Amino acid sequence: MVNFYQGTSADTTPYDVLPSNSSREPTAPVAAIKFDKDAPYYDMTGDKFLIILNQHSFEDTKHFKHRPSPRNGTYKDEGRLRQVFHLLGFITFVFRNLKYKDIINCLTSIASLDHSRTSCICITILTHGDKGGKVFAADQPYKLSEVMDIFGKQATLINKPKLFFVQACRGGNMDSGHTVNLSTTCDSRLGAMTIYQSSETTCHYSIFEELMMVMEQEEAKTAAPSFNISNLLNLIKAWKNRWNAEDSDASLSQNKSFLTVPTHADTLVLCSTVEDFLSFRDGSGSWMIQALCNTIENNHQNENLLDMIIQMNRTVAYDKVTVLCKLKEMNKKKQMPETRFTLTKQLKF
Repeated sequence: MVNFYQGTSADTTPYDVLPSNSSREPTAPVAAIKFDKDAPYYDMTGDKFLIILNQHSFEDTKHFKHRPSPRNGTYKDEGRLRQVFHLLGFITFVFRNLKYKDIINCLTSIASLDHSRTSCICITILTHGDKGGKVFAADQPYKLSEVMDIFGKQATLINKPKLFFVQACRGGNMDSGHTVNLSTTCDSRLGAMTIYQSSETTCHYSIFEELMMVMEQEEAKTAAPSFNISNLLNLIKAWKNRWNAEDSDASLSQNKSFLTVPTHADTLVLCSTVEDFLSFRDGSGSWMIQALCNTIENNHQNENLLDMIIQMNRTVAYDKVTVLCKLKEMNKKKQMPETRFTLTKQLKF
């Protein structure tokens, strides 16, 4: 077992779980993952890693206004994640109740490995949190962006999906939701608008083409326009011609052996709630992690990740509500997970 961190207790020892559906030994060589920029799906045939940062207990330090409460139910989330991602062929490492410096050291050690044969890496953070992208280590808050930067700088993870699942509050607000009448029907097509439609085809114009059509019509109707529309139209046409020429030059000068990729490409961040709001958990685990694991387990063979996240969103949004809380003001509250991503391909486990 690769030991990334020499801990003093079982809670700081990583677990290396070899997937049972893998036909190879941990040390068997795997071909380096080749990148095809035109492929519609990420290549998931290489090694896949799940890293779980599970924070159940917290210390009473100067970095917290009050000592954060234990996160009861979080081990149910950990167990479910390990079970489902084991099924997907992920090698799993679990780190429990680490302090901030240990988290950074562990993740830096993993990110610094040669990931030429890695297809995907998923970091799951189970902890308390606060607004501004803060998540809690055992001894202090830190920024989620610090974790993302560690893996974003790794050269052998470029063009490979880096997933961040964050089960944590993002503030103290609570959402009572909106009540809708399900017996009322609404035809959404009434709000649809088509720029131009004939009996055979529907044409959608670019913003510049649409703008020029409208302005040419206005110029024909206006005898004395308050500004020179012709000059503006000529300017827009000149811009279009210049951009077309630049695009043509760029395509000619592109070296087929190299591709410049944005620094923040191929990343997905799934948060259990929207900014400023609470997320919920009970003795059975957290709403988002449990719903996510159930959705992936039942649909991973046919659905891609983004479609499964939408299904998970629907489960949490429609089926979950707080009940029987000790504080009355926390009853009948809702939760809405939030995802942002820069994926350049579909991801199918």
